[in-house]
Amino acid sequence: MIHQVRMAANALDQPLLLAGKLPEDVYLPLLGEGYLSPRCRVAELTRESSPAERSWWDRQRLLPDPEAFLVGHLTSLRATQAPLLVLGEPGSGKTKLTEVLAARLARSEFLPFRVELRAVRARADVSGQIEQAVGEVLGEEVPYADLVAAGDGAMPVILLDGFDELVQGGLNRYDYLERVREFQAREAGLGRPVAVIVTSRTVVADRVRFPDGLLALQLLPFDDDQVRQWLDIWDQANRALLARRDLKPLPAEAALVHGEMARQPLLLLLLALYDAGGNALQHDHSPLRRSRLYEVLLRDYTERETGGARRVAIDQELVLLGAVALSMLARGSQVITDEQLDRDLPALCHGGEDDQDDEEERVDWARKATERFFFVRRKGHAFLHSTFGEFLVAWLTLYALRDLDRRRRLAGDEPLAVVQAVDDDLLYAVTSHSCLAERGPAVGFVLELLEEVPAAVRARCAELLAGLLRRALYERPRRHFTGFRPVRHTVTRRLAAYSANLTLLIVAASEEPVAVSSILPGPDHLERWSALTHLWKGQLGADGWTGLVTALSAHRVVTDGVEDVVLGGAEPSGMGDVVVAVATGHAPRHRRLLDLLLRALGEGQALPFRDRVGILEELLRTVAVRSPAMHRALGMMWHEEGADRAALKLLLRAMLADPADRMATWELLVKSGIPESALWEIHQDVLHPGGS
Repeated sequence: MIHQVRMAANALDQPLLLAGKLPEDVYLPLLGEGYLSPRCRVAELTRESSPAERSWWDRQRLLPDPEAFLVGHLTSLRATQAPLLVLGEPGSGKTKLTEVLAARLARSEFLPFRVELRAVRARADVSGQIEQAVGEVLGEEVPYADLVAAGDGAMPVILLDGFDELVQGGLNRYDYLERVREFQAREAGLGRPVAVIVTSRTVVADRVRFPDGLLALQLLPFDDDQVRQWLDIWDQANRALLARRDLKPLPAEAALVHGEMARQPLLLLLLALYDAGGNALQHDHSPLRRSRLYEVLLRDYTERETGGARRVAIDQELVLLGAVALSMLARGSQVITDEQLDRDLPALCHGGEDDQDDEEERVDWARKATERFFFVRRKGHAFLHSTFGEFLVAWLTLYALRDLDRRRRLAGDEPLAVVQAVDDDLLYAVTSHSCLAERGPAVGFVLELLEEVPAAVRARCAELLAGLLRRALYERPRRHFTGFRPVRHTVTRRLAAYSANLTLLIVAASEEPVAVSSILPGPDHLERWSALTHLWKGQLGADGWTGLVTALSAHRVVTDGVEDVVLGGAEPSGMGDVVVAVATGHAPRHRRLLDLLLRALGEGQALPFRDRVGILEELLRTVAVRSPAMHRALGMMWHEEGADRAALKLLLRAMLADPADRMATWELLVKSGIPESALWEIHQDVLHPGGS
């Protein structure tokens, strides 16, 4: 049994990419050949740490020898007392680090168990997740205690890969690291000490509660020497193969032109793969954006696999891949099964009109979509990297938008075209299941793709989208693509996602910042905006709403005594809270109070403690504001020297009074720094006023 586990962990003799159908005209180096140890920074996390911010990491210690550090850590007592958190950007090599560590540890006195968190039960406890992952190798689930006992004294090392998938999956696993530490403490108490390493995208680090003294690593991009070193490996592996087609391996100088993309291990490999198709990067020295790299890589591979298909056929392939990504996003999962694909894909890619009675014409949709090398098997299908899925969702959204513009132009100025509704069925099907901002990179990809669209087309699209937004909440008697329902959502939930995505697309397509009064004209524009934001906040869920206020910068303006909200034109910097404030409706006075609070917090202006309590109290009691700034303010004030905690407890009691909102509010307050013991005391007072 343990021999099987060790053999499965030993992946050094497998290709760098374990995917479906690999390109046949290149050689992918083995993991043991092509893996370079990353540069790292290390820090101990405290309440004042900001590990989600690059500037904070720039001040932390650079490790001279990461491999020596990991060896020292795993042989220390600290490794069995708390997990080691490994953070990095998408494509920085987090997963490869766990694969290499598992392989090397399997040959030593340790007993490694590698767990891909996106492929196990998200709500299970740590031991249950380990048992499920190992069960995939053994063909049956074995209790964790039995696995350790079979290791004959070897210390277990648990490698939990992809913690961000739990945080972004809407499951509120913000306390997962504490649960991991409790698991370690329990195992140590039973005489079975265990070391744990957890990997995650850096972006979710501000949505996680860290145990005190947690040690964290940040994986850094390759430096110039590492880029050259890796491309030397690529050169040795592929020079002879490429020479048969009169091509050369990608040189470092041609790769480094592409800046940060060449410094992320996964993206450097993708650059080398794309260049191997025809040395395009060596002929064109202008830097690529990530969206452009993904698109040309997908198109180039598809063209080679199909023997030089026309653009329309290649677009159809990308639509198919985009539908897979969309099905995953709608389900909040990075893994999808054959059964789900066979149900979803024909509904979107074939209009739901696939003739199931015609055996000769039956299409194996799951195989057709996932046989490419962009997929890996994970108890279903997963993209080679999650950013492929985020790009494809963005690409499919832009495809639907271009289709909308094309249909409107074909209608021209015909008399009926003036009165007929714009056919937005495809755009609605693509954007009504989830808010694009749930996965932040998807919005970034939309922005990059839109920059390649001519200005005149973007302007037409922005105008069309504004018209759709004004009619978005009204009944449509008949739509196509109704069979595409990855998840059964209420009508209000789908309308919320659709209208939120229309707003994001309007701002993204517009050359200048967008005034709410211009897209919702009339004297009641703020009331209509308030209705929309209420709908979004109530229906999109925590991830959708948080992502939206992060992606959609907004600020309030007053011109000639008329109030308005301007969207876009500034980097999101917490001003998403103004969207929350406007969503409360009510008087401008209350929105000015929130503006004052935001300035005081964001710029460090000195307001007396009592005045700040008064501002918070009025916002809570008169307009029931619940915003990220509110939770942050309470957390900061709780820990101030000389804080009047009795006054703060009254505010906290008001915030916890509503049972429908209590759990989410509790979690946000704890993340902001309010001790759970204090909240529990307040909760008991709410349940038993007067101490009865």
